[in-house]
Amino acid sequence: MFQEIFQDMISLMPYDLEKNKIFKEIIDAFSKELPENINFNHIYLSVSEDIFFELISSYPEIQEKIETCQSEDQLLQLTLFLEKGLMAISIKNKKSINHIKITFKELDGKQNEIELIISDKYTILRKLSKIEELNWITDYNYDIKVYDENANQIIMDLEKEKDIDFSEEFRIPLADARKYRLHFKDYIEVLNEIRLKDINQTMYSNVHNGIFLSPFNIDNLELFIIEELERETSTFIDEDPHEQKTSGKLNSIIRSLKEVIGRSEEIALSENLYEVFSLYLLGIQDSILYNDGLIIKKLNDKYTLYYIHIENDKVIGMHQNLTTNDIDKILEANKDSQNLEHLNSFFGLGNILK
Repeated sequence: MFQEIFQDMISLMPYDLEKNKIFKEIIDAFSKELPENINFNHIYLSVSEDIFFELISSYPEIQEKIETCQSEDQLLQLTLFLEKGLMAISIKNKKSINHIKITFKELDGKQNEIELIISDKYTILRKLSKIEELNWITDYNYDIKVYDENANQIIMDLEKEKDIDFSEEFRIPLADARKYRLHFKDYIEVLNEIRLKDINQTMYSNVHNGIFLSPFNIDNLELFIIEELERETSTFIDEDPHEQKTSGKLNSIIRSLKEVIGRSEEIALSENLYEVFSLYLLGIQDSILYNDGLIIKKLNDKYTLYYIHIENDKVIGMHQNLTTNDIDKILEANKDSQNLEHLNSFFGLGNILK
Protein backbone atom coordinates (compact mmCIF):
# COMPACT_ATOMS: atom_id res chain seq x y z
CA MET A 1 0.00 0.00 0.00
CA PHE A 2 2.78 2.45 0.84
CA GLN A 3 4.34 2.13 -2.59
CA GLU A 4 0.94 3.01 -4.05
CA ILE A 5 0.67 6.08 -1.80
CA PHE A 6 4.15 7.19 -2.85
CA GLN A 7 3.35 6.83 -6.54
CA ASP A 8 0.20 8.89 -6.06
CA MET A 9 2.24 11.62 -4.36
CA ILE A 10 4.66 11.68 -7.28
CA SER A 11 1.77 11.91 -9.75
CA LEU A 12 0.69 15.12 -8.00
CA MET A 13 4.04 16.81 -8.62
CA PRO A 14 4.32 19.66 -11.16
CA TYR A 15 4.10 18.56 -14.79
CA ASP A 16 7.64 19.67 -15.64
CA LEU A 17 8.91 17.18 -13.06
CA GLU A 18 6.75 14.29 -14.20
CA LYS A 19 7.82 14.64 -17.82
CA ASN A 20 11.54 14.72 -16.96
CA LYS A 21 13.06 11.38 -17.96
CA ILE A 22 15.96 11.52 -15.50
CA PHE A 23 13.59 12.31 -12.63
CA LYS A 24 11.40 9.37 -13.60
CA GLU A 25 14.36 6.98 -13.67
CA ILE A 26 15.54 8.14 -10.24
CA ILE A 27 12.05 7.90 -8.73
CA ASP A 28 11.51 4.42 -10.18
CA ALA A 29 14.76 3.26 -8.58
CA PHE A 30 13.79 4.83 -5.24
CA SER A 31 10.32 3.24 -5.39
CA LYS A 32 11.78 -0.24 -5.79
CA GLU A 33 13.56 0.20 -2.44
CA LEU A 34 10.36 1.16 -0.62
CA PRO A 35 8.71 -1.50 1.54
CA GLU A 36 5.22 -2.44 0.40
CA ASN A 37 3.82 -1.87 3.88
CA ILE A 38 5.27 0.22 6.66
CA ASN A 39 4.30 1.35 10.13
CA PHE A 40 3.60 5.08 9.91
CA ASN A 41 5.24 5.47 13.31
CA HIS A 42 8.52 4.70 11.55
CA ILE A 43 8.31 7.43 8.94
CA TYR A 44 8.18 11.19 8.71
CA LEU A 45 6.07 12.53 5.84
CA SER A 46 5.16 16.09 4.98
CA VAL A 47 3.76 17.37 1.69
CA SER A 48 2.64 20.69 0.28
CA GLU A 49 -0.86 21.82 1.17
CA ASP A 50 -2.27 21.09 -2.29
CA ILE A 51 -0.86 17.57 -2.32
CA PHE A 52 -2.00 17.02 1.27
CA PHE A 53 -5.68 17.58 0.47
CA GLU A 54 -5.51 15.51 -2.71
CA LEU A 55 -3.82 12.70 -0.82
CA ILE A 56 -6.18 12.49 2.13
CA SER A 57 -9.17 12.48 -0.21
CA SER A 58 -7.84 9.17 -1.54
CA TYR A 59 -6.38 7.91 1.74
CA PRO A 60 -8.37 9.47 4.61
CA GLU A 61 -6.87 6.96 7.04
CA ILE A 62 -3.46 8.66 6.87
CA GLN A 63 -4.67 12.21 7.56
CA GLU A 64 -3.40 12.20 11.13
CA LYS A 65 -0.10 10.62 10.16
CA ILE A 66 1.22 13.20 7.70
CA GLU A 67 1.93 16.91 7.92
CA THR A 68 1.88 19.90 5.59
CA CYS A 69 5.26 21.42 4.72
CA GLN A 70 6.12 24.63 6.55
CA SER A 71 8.10 26.04 3.62
CA GLU A 72 6.27 27.13 0.49
CA ASP A 73 9.15 25.75 -1.61
CA GLN A 74 8.88 22.24 -0.17
CA LEU A 75 6.68 19.78 -2.05
CA LEU A 76 7.65 16.56 -0.30
CA GLN A 77 9.81 15.46 2.61
CA LEU A 78 9.85 11.75 3.38
CA THR A 79 12.13 9.86 5.78
CA LEU A 80 11.78 6.15 6.48
CA PHE A 81 13.48 4.58 9.50
CA LEU A 82 14.19 0.97 8.53
CA GLU A 83 15.96 -1.96 10.20
CA LYS A 84 19.00 -1.57 7.95
CA GLY A 85 19.15 2.23 8.26
CA LEU A 86 17.14 5.00 6.66
CA MET A 87 16.11 6.31 3.28
CA ALA A 88 14.83 9.78 2.52
CA ILE A 89 13.67 11.99 -0.31
CA SER A 90 13.16 15.74 -0.49
CA ILE A 91 11.54 17.58 -3.42
CA LYS A 92 11.52 21.38 -3.65
CA ASN A 93 10.39 23.83 -6.29
CA LYS A 94 11.57 27.44 -6.33
CA LYS A 95 11.17 29.85 -9.22
CA SER A 96 10.82 27.05 -11.80
CA ILE A 97 13.90 25.22 -10.45
CA ASN A 98 13.24 21.77 -9.01
CA HIS A 99 15.62 20.34 -6.43
CA ILE A 100 15.44 16.64 -5.55
CA LYS A 101 17.63 14.94 -2.97
CA ILE A 102 17.61 11.24 -2.16
CA THR A 103 19.60 9.68 0.68
CA PHE A 104 20.28 6.09 1.70
CA LYS A 105 22.16 5.43 4.96
CA GLU A 106 22.91 1.97 6.27
CA LEU A 107 23.94 1.07 9.81
CA ASP A 108 27.28 -0.27 8.55
CA GLY A 109 28.28 3.20 7.34
CA LYS A 110 27.37 2.92 3.66
CA GLN A 111 25.82 6.11 2.28
CA ASN A 112 24.40 6.97 -1.12
CA GLU A 113 23.17 10.41 -2.12
CA ILE A 114 21.51 11.45 -5.36
CA GLU A 115 20.84 15.09 -6.14
CA LEU A 116 18.87 16.42 -9.11
CA ILE A 117 18.58 20.04 -10.12
CA ILE A 118 16.05 20.50 -12.91
CA SER A 119 15.37 23.66 -14.89
CA ASP A 120 13.48 24.12 -18.16
CA LYS A 121 16.70 23.59 -20.16
CA TYR A 122 19.05 21.50 -18.05
CA THR A 123 19.10 18.63 -15.58
CA ILE A 124 22.13 18.27 -13.31
CA LEU A 125 22.61 14.85 -11.70
CA ARG A 126 25.05 14.37 -8.82
CA LYS A 127 25.76 10.94 -7.31
CA LEU A 128 27.81 10.33 -4.20
CA SER A 129 28.55 7.00 -2.56
CA LYS A 130 30.82 6.64 0.44
CA ILE A 131 31.51 4.48 3.44
CA GLU A 132 32.04 6.24 6.75
CA GLU A 133 33.09 4.21 9.77
CA LEU A 134 33.65 5.96 13.11
CA ASN A 135 33.93 9.30 11.26
CA TRP A 136 36.59 7.81 8.93
CA ILE A 137 35.69 7.87 5.21
CA THR A 138 37.08 4.67 3.71
CA ASP A 139 35.44 4.79 0.29
CA TYR A 140 34.41 7.79 -1.81
CA ASN A 141 32.93 7.95 -5.32
CA TYR A 142 31.40 11.08 -6.78
CA ASP A 143 30.10 11.90 -10.25
CA ILE A 144 28.25 14.73 -11.99
CA LYS A 145 26.36 14.63 -15.27
CA VAL A 146 24.41 17.29 -17.17
CA TYR A 147 21.50 16.60 -19.53
CA ASP A 148 19.50 18.75 -21.94
CA GLU A 149 15.69 19.04 -21.97
CA ASN A 150 15.47 15.81 -24.00
CA ALA A 151 17.54 13.84 -21.46
CA ASN A 152 20.57 13.72 -23.75
CA GLN A 153 23.83 13.93 -21.85
CA ILE A 154 25.83 17.08 -22.53
CA ILE A 155 29.53 16.30 -22.72
CA MET A 156 31.49 18.88 -20.76
CA ASP A 157 34.45 19.11 -18.40
CA LEU A 158 33.06 18.81 -14.87
CA GLU A 159 36.30 17.88 -13.14
CA LYS A 160 36.64 21.33 -11.55
CA GLU A 161 33.18 20.95 -9.96
CA LYS A 162 34.18 17.57 -8.56
CA ASP A 163 37.40 19.08 -7.19
CA ILE A 164 35.47 21.82 -5.39
CA ASP A 165 33.13 19.38 -3.68
CA PHE A 166 36.01 17.07 -2.78
CA SER A 167 38.04 19.90 -1.25
CA GLU A 168 35.06 20.94 0.88
CA GLU A 169 34.46 17.36 2.05
CA PHE A 170 38.05 16.75 3.13
CA ARG A 171 39.08 20.33 4.08
CA ILE A 172 42.00 20.43 1.66
CA PRO A 173 43.21 23.20 -0.69
CA LEU A 174 41.43 23.20 -4.03
CA ALA A 175 44.79 23.06 -5.81
CA ASP A 176 45.45 19.61 -4.29
CA ALA A 177 41.95 18.20 -4.67
CA ARG A 178 42.31 16.51 -8.05
CA LYS A 179 45.44 14.58 -7.11
CA TYR A 180 43.84 13.27 -3.94
CA ARG A 181 40.46 12.63 -5.57
CA LEU A 182 41.79 10.60 -8.48
CA HIS A 183 44.01 8.52 -6.18
CA PHE A 184 41.73 8.37 -3.16
CA LYS A 185 42.77 4.89 -2.00
CA ASP A 186 46.42 5.97 -1.86
CA TYR A 187 45.66 8.94 0.40
CA ILE A 188 42.88 7.65 2.69
CA GLU A 189 44.89 8.15 5.87
CA VAL A 190 46.22 11.59 4.94
CA LEU A 191 42.79 12.86 3.83
CA ASN A 192 40.98 11.59 6.92
CA GLU A 193 43.62 12.95 9.26
CA ILE A 194 43.36 16.41 7.66
CA ARG A 195 39.55 16.30 7.72
CA LEU A 196 39.25 15.15 11.33
CA LYS A 197 41.96 17.51 12.55
CA ASP A 198 40.13 20.48 11.03
CA ILE A 199 36.79 19.36 12.47
CA ASN A 200 38.26 18.64 15.90
CA GLN A 201 40.00 22.01 16.04
CA THR A 202 36.70 23.72 15.30
CA MET A 203 34.94 21.61 17.92
CA TYR A 204 37.64 22.25 20.53
CA SER A 205 37.55 26.00 19.98
CA ASN A 206 33.76 26.19 20.04
CA VAL A 207 33.11 23.94 23.02
CA HIS A 208 35.60 25.71 25.30
CA ASN A 209 34.14 29.10 24.49
CA GLY A 210 30.49 28.28 23.89
CA ILE A 211 27.48 29.31 25.95
CA PHE A 212 24.98 26.50 26.58
CA LEU A 213 21.36 26.70 27.63
CA SER A 214 19.65 24.67 30.33
CA PRO A 215 19.32 20.96 29.50
CA PHE A 216 16.03 19.51 28.23
CA ASN A 217 14.61 16.47 26.44
CA ILE A 218 15.21 16.70 22.69
CA ASP A 219 11.57 15.80 21.92
CA ASN A 220 10.61 19.04 23.72
CA LEU A 221 12.82 21.27 21.57
CA GLU A 222 9.99 23.51 20.34
CA LEU A 223 8.37 23.78 23.78
CA PHE A 224 11.75 24.61 25.33
CA ILE A 225 12.32 27.43 22.82
CA ILE A 226 8.81 28.80 23.33
CA GLU A 227 9.29 28.86 27.10
CA GLU A 228 12.72 30.51 26.74
CA LEU A 229 11.27 33.17 24.46
CA GLU A 230 8.46 33.84 26.93
CA ARG A 231 10.95 34.07 29.78
CA GLU A 232 13.02 36.60 27.81
CA THR A 233 9.87 38.60 27.03
CA SER A 234 8.71 38.57 30.66
CA THR A 235 11.86 40.51 31.56
CA PHE A 236 10.35 43.49 29.74
CA ILE A 237 6.63 42.76 29.83
CA ASP A 238 4.87 41.90 33.09
CA GLU A 239 2.20 39.33 32.30
CA ASP A 240 1.06 36.03 33.74
CA PRO A 241 2.41 32.87 32.09
CA HIS A 242 -0.08 31.00 29.93
CA GLU A 243 -0.36 27.51 28.52
CA GLN A 244 2.03 26.94 25.65
CA LYS A 245 1.04 25.25 22.41
CA THR A 246 3.49 23.79 19.91
CA SER A 247 3.02 24.01 16.15
CA GLY A 248 5.12 21.05 15.04
CA LYS A 249 7.25 23.37 12.93
CA LEU A 250 10.45 21.91 14.36
CA ASN A 251 9.39 18.25 14.08
CA SER A 252 11.52 17.58 11.01
CA ILE A 253 14.63 19.13 12.57
CA ILE A 254 14.04 17.12 15.77
CA ARG A 255 13.93 13.91 13.73
CA SER A 256 17.07 14.88 11.83
CA LEU A 257 18.93 15.67 15.06
CA LYS A 258 17.85 12.36 16.58
CA GLU A 259 19.19 10.55 13.51
CA VAL A 260 22.59 12.06 14.29
CA ILE A 261 22.81 11.84 18.09
CA GLY A 262 20.73 8.71 18.70
CA ARG A 263 19.17 8.05 22.11
CA SER A 264 19.57 10.64 24.83
CA GLU A 265 18.24 11.44 28.29
CA GLU A 266 18.85 15.17 28.06
CA ILE A 267 20.72 17.54 25.79
CA ALA A 268 22.24 20.98 26.25
CA LEU A 269 22.01 23.28 23.23
CA SER A 270 24.56 25.92 22.30
CA GLU A 271 23.28 29.49 22.26
CA ASN A 272 23.81 29.99 18.52
CA LEU A 273 21.71 26.92 17.63
CA TYR A 274 18.99 28.17 19.95
CA GLU A 275 18.98 31.51 18.12
CA VAL A 276 18.77 29.81 14.71
CA PHE A 277 15.83 27.64 15.77
CA SER A 278 14.11 30.61 17.44
CA LEU A 279 14.28 32.78 14.31
CA TYR A 280 12.93 29.93 12.22
CA LEU A 281 10.14 29.17 14.72
CA LEU A 282 9.11 32.84 14.83
CA GLY A 283 9.03 33.06 11.04
CA ILE A 284 11.77 35.70 10.95
CA GLN A 285 13.98 33.28 9.04
CA ASP A 286 12.22 31.29 6.30
CA SER A 287 14.48 28.26 6.50
CA ILE A 288 17.40 26.82 8.43
CA LEU A 289 19.91 27.27 5.66
CA TYR A 290 23.54 26.98 6.72
CA ASN A 291 24.49 26.92 10.36
CA ASP A 292 26.81 25.21 12.83
CA GLY A 293 26.37 24.64 16.52
CA LEU A 294 26.96 22.31 19.45
CA ILE A 295 24.85 19.80 21.34
CA ILE A 296 25.93 17.96 24.48
CA LYS A 297 24.15 14.66 25.02
CA LYS A 298 23.76 12.88 28.33
CA LEU A 299 23.11 9.12 28.22
CA ASN A 300 23.81 6.53 30.90
CA ASP A 301 25.84 9.05 32.93
CA LYS A 302 28.17 9.75 30.00
CA TYR A 303 28.50 12.99 28.05
CA THR A 304 29.06 13.33 24.31
CA LEU A 305 29.64 16.52 22.37
CA TYR A 306 28.19 16.79 18.86
CA TYR A 307 29.35 19.38 16.40
CA ILE A 308 26.21 19.92 14.31
CA HIS A 309 26.22 21.26 10.77
CA ILE A 310 22.83 22.11 9.23
CA GLU A 311 22.46 22.81 5.54
CA ASN A 312 18.88 23.08 4.30
CA ASP A 313 17.27 19.80 5.44
CA LYS A 314 20.55 17.98 5.94
CA VAL A 315 22.06 17.54 9.41
CA ILE A 316 25.61 16.24 9.81
CA GLY A 317 27.22 15.56 13.17
CA MET A 318 30.72 14.77 14.40
CA HIS A 319 31.11 13.67 18.00
CA GLN A 320 33.64 13.22 20.79
CA ASN A 321 33.40 12.09 24.41
CA LEU A 322 33.83 14.84 27.00
CA THR A 323 36.57 14.57 29.59
CA THR A 324 36.67 16.15 33.03
CA ASN A 325 38.90 18.88 31.64
CA ASP A 326 36.44 19.60 28.83
CA ILE A 327 33.54 19.89 31.25
CA ASP A 328 35.52 22.17 33.57
CA LYS A 329 36.22 24.50 30.63
CA ILE A 330 32.55 24.47 29.58
CA LEU A 331 31.45 25.43 33.07
CA GLU A 332 34.16 28.11 33.27
CA ALA A 333 32.92 29.61 29.97
CA ASN A 334 29.38 29.60 31.35
CA LYS A 335 30.17 30.94 34.83
CA ASP A 336 28.25 34.18 34.21
CA SER A 337 25.33 32.41 32.58
CA GLN A 338 21.99 32.12 34.33
CA ASN A 339 21.92 28.51 33.10
CA LEU A 340 24.99 27.57 35.15
CA GLU A 341 23.00 26.01 38.01
CA HIS A 342 21.17 23.73 35.57
CA LEU A 343 24.41 22.87 33.78
CA ASN A 344 26.07 21.99 37.08
CA SER A 345 23.20 19.62 37.81
CA PHE A 346 23.43 18.21 34.29
CA PHE A 347 27.13 17.41 34.72
CA GLY A 348 26.98 16.65 38.44
CA LEU A 349 25.85 13.05 38.08
CA GLY A 350 27.58 10.06 36.52
CA ASN A 351 31.00 8.99 35.42
CA ILE A 352 33.00 11.50 33.41
CA LEU A 353 35.93 10.17 31.38
CA LYS A 354 39.34 10.79 32.91
